[in-house]
Amino acid sequence: MEINNKIIDIYTVKKQELITPHYLRITFHIPESLVEQLKSVKEGSNNKLFIPSQGTHNIHLPNEEKSSSVEESIEQVRTYTNRKIDLFNRELKIDFVLHEDYGPASSWASKAKPGDKLKVAMKQGIKPLVPKYDRYILIGDHTALPVISCILEQLPDGVKAEVLLEVYGAKDEIPLLSKTETQIRWLHNPHPEKGSYLASISKTLLRDKKENETYIYIAAEYETVNKLRDYLKNRLMWDSVNYAAVSYWTTTESSLAN
Repeated sequence: MEINNKIIDIYTVKKQELITPHYLRITFHIPESLVEQLKSVKEGSNNKLFIPSQGTHNIHLPNEEKSSSVEESIEQVRTYTNRKIDLFNRELKIDFVLHEDYGPASSWASKAKPGDKLKVAMKQGIKPLVPKYDRYILIGDHTALPVISCILEQLPDGVKAEVLLEVYGAKDEIPLLSKTETQIRWLHNPHPEKGSYLASISKTLLRDKKENETYIYIAAEYETVNKLRDYLKNRLMWDSVNYAAVSYWTTTESSLAN
């Protein structure tokens, strides 16, 4: 079903896989009827996940006729990254962060089993995740790992990328694949809800970079993103065309997006 340039459908869980102590990957089966439509969805772009209330087994598409005997689904909407869209094998992969205070999405994912269903909306568009530059700086916390992984995989040969990533611990450092010349630095923060040094460490990385030669992508907790956006705009006086800064969660929220 297509509504307002979004492809909305119900996907069936194929596999649940714990890829690190804090990252859980759910592989969904893609219906054959969606293969052509999903060619217009960019890998690494955002999904809207409609998390059903506990105990709900019947999920409906918008305006779909419902039987009066079927319970209504009260859904919570969360935004997550298309980690992988494999049209050949008809698989959609989404990674979930497992944290101490489970939000609705990670709670659902932790209990998901083959055959479970989830309604997902994906925005159509094949625009690159980042514009064309010779150099990139990618900064993110644990929630940004899926999108930064996708960005690195899609960057062309011949460019350079510096990556600064904050995760819970060493066991959450996953292999990052890229054709580019890449320098990766990992930071460990077992309690990100209590604060982060990501912004202050990032400033030392950004200080000597030249505008118009480097593109900066930042995705993390609200305060971290706000500090780095302010630093780029008001201290370094960078034009916003040369960077993107996206907040994925706040320390006041119990639910994390990725």
